Amino acid sequence: MEQRRFILFLVLSMAVLIGWTNFVLPLMYPPQPEPAEQQADDGAAKDEQDGPKADNQPIETKDEGVLAGKDDSQPDDANRDDANRDDANRDDANKPPEVADVAKLDVEHVHKTIRLGSLDPNSGYYLHVTLSTLGASVSQIELNDYKELKNRDAPLKLVGNTDTLLQTLETSVPQIDEQLLAKYGVSLKTVDWDVLEEITDPQDNDIFSGVTFRYTSPDGWFEVQKRFALTKVDRYDREARDTDAGGYQLHFEQTIKNLTDKEQIVSYTLQGPVGLPLENKENARLFRGIQKGSLDTDEKSLPPAERSVTTESMTAGTIADHEAKNELQKWSRPIKYIGVDMQYFVTLLIPVDDQLQTPYIAVAEPVLVERNTEEEDWSDVSVRLTSNDVTLRGGAEFTHVYRLYAGPKRQALLDAEEVGAPDVMNYGWFGVVSKAMIKLLTFLHNSWGFPYGIAIICLTALVRGCMFPLSLKQAAGAKKMKELQPKIAELREKYKNEKEKMAKAQMELFSKNNYNPFAGCLPIFLQFPIFIGLYQGLNNAVDLRMAEFLWIDNLAAPDALFRMPFKLPFLGSDFNLLPLITVALFVVQQKMFMPPPAPGDDQAKMQAKMMNYMMIFFGFMFYTMPAGLCVYFIASSLWGLGERKMLDFAKSKPSSTDEPADQALPEKKKGSPDKKNDEKEKVSKSLWSKLVASAEAAAEQAKTNGSSGSSKSANGSKSSDSKKKKRKSRPRR
Repeated sequence: MEQRRFILFLVLSMAVLIGWTNFVLPLMYPPQPEPAEQQADDGAAKDEQDGPKADNQPIETKDEGVLAGKDDSQPDDANRDDANRDDANRDDANKPPEVADVAKLDVEHVHKTIRLGSLDPNSGYYLHVTLSTLGASVSQIELNDYKELKNRDAPLKLVGNTDTLLQTLETSVPQIDEQLLAKYGVSLKTVDWDVLEEITDPQDNDIFSGVTFRYTSPDGWFEVQKRFALTKVDRYDREARDTDAGGYQLHFEQTIKNLTDKEQIVSYTLQGPVGLPLENKENARLFRGIQKGSLDTDEKSLPPAERSVTTESMTAGTIADHEAKNELQKWSRPIKYIGVDMQYFVTLLIPVDDQLQTPYIAVAEPVLVERNTEEEDWSDVSVRLTSNDVTLRGGAEFTHVYRLYAGPKRQALLDAEEVGAPDVMNYGWFGVVSKAMIKLLTFLHNSWGFPYGIAIICLTALVRGCMFPLSLKQAAGAKKMKELQPKIAELREKYKNEKEKMAKAQMELFSKNNYNPFAGCLPIFLQFPIFIGLYQGLNNAVDLRMAEFLWIDNLAAPDALFRMPFKLPFLGSDFNLLPLITVALFVVQQKMFMPPPAPGDDQAKMQAKMMNYMMIFFGFMFYTMPAGLCVYFIASSLWGLGERKMLDFAKSKPSSTDEPADQALPEKKKGSPDKKNDEKEKVSKSLWSKLVASAEAAAEQAKTNGSSGSSKSANGSKSSDSKKKKRKSRPRR
């Protein structure tokens, strides 16, 4: 019965773990559909016109946000950009046929590529941002302190990995696009904007820190300006990069001006981040998905720090499925942040102004950028924001300010006030445990200098050491159960057809041997939150990405010892050694903790077969797990085996010194103190009880023999023989 409970507990635990990982986590914050009209996508195709730059009248701009004024000492823009025109003709192939039949633009601007920040991690910039005059958009964002998995000499390209017409932070203004489309067959997304100013780093003129683009409507009624800027940080060591979110932010401002004397109504749509990479797509736990934080309108009177944020998430597969069914929803609740994330990195578009006090986003919606036909979860997705209609008096303007966070998913960075997205790190129910495990792992690596593989082993030892009393109790219970198994088999045979008597006899056996069948499950139950918390923590630890240990070059992925010439179903082409070692240790633990089935015990044989099937299931489940988790399981299993061996040694040590009763108890006078037995009483109270019982039995036998009236008893010869026989009959301890 106890084995059935234990096996049932294991099966239910694994079912909960698998269900939690694959079903509960993606649905923990299900998006709530809200009715809204489906906006039509802007179908204008990309076009690039070649021609001389037209002379535009310069317009004075005010310095707002993080951008500084223009430096008159800057070199000529055209000369500086000659080396950067690598994408000047990238849209020629996508030019729609109808563009050839419409008029050329009256005003054409030179196509340019501007790069902000630096690829040098010691420059004071964390990002390297490539901007294009085509649509005044972001072509790509690179992190100079993180590298690509496949090419470890190249910086990680976090944005711009998909070849698509959509570009990050491109803008559509319907009041301008209608004119461009009707007259020229283009839109604000497919024309080059004028570069109004470029801002260089005061300490290094070769590095740009900001740029402003400008475009004026063909009728001269509106002007749109877009400003981009990076912040240079004073510290750029590892600790600062892990705690200071300022370096991972691209500041973005959009201004629309009414150049007429009349009142005008204007709005815009803003494209979110596009083209996050797919890393280790065969084994990753999380692919692309959308993260959104919404504010509650009922908390408008509360300070921003005290407001609650409702987090909603949607996977790329869900978006692709809804798009195929024409069921893509829109969100109208005030936005705290919205963006696209993957397992270890995230890009979030954050409105700077309080959206409860000064709302300027009317609706947000998911966008299917590119469907992946092989696996829908690998599809590229993004978001799109649509502003409220703004009424501008003659000569007036408005500015909306955003921050684009593009960096790793670290709790300290997401907790920062300027980001305010702590729930993007979803650890599940046992988040407190996960955070504690990650902090301890980081401490062992940063403070003690341990490689992450060694740090995981030390973390396992610390966790198992804290749970040592519970684990020892569990091991003792398993050992006692193994010892009682033959007697339980006898009871089953004796009460084969009497279940009630069998249960009663088994409980009496447990009570007689001081064994509690539920005591072994309690340690497992208490360890379960720690196990799940550590599992989630290691699965979300960006530090394990590309961390090396032994032959492993990435603890966040399977160890991939070598590539097999064939592909196994459900397992892939990589030969992963650590999962096999993990399962082998599980099998050893099973053999050590569970007794072999007794002959004729069909129930025990069925349980043994079930455990063997579970080992096969574990093999499939663990085969694609990250190597860091396998290192943890291997260290934990070795610790458990060591505990069991130590328990066996502790139990066998007293018995190794036991002697036959006639040697252990020398003959002495009645009532004399027995110092040797007093010492043994300190070692084992039950041993002393057995000795006392043996002595009392011997005395009773001697009394019986003495009252028989035998003459041999008078001279003591028979009594002596009787004592010797009694000593010989005493059982060994």
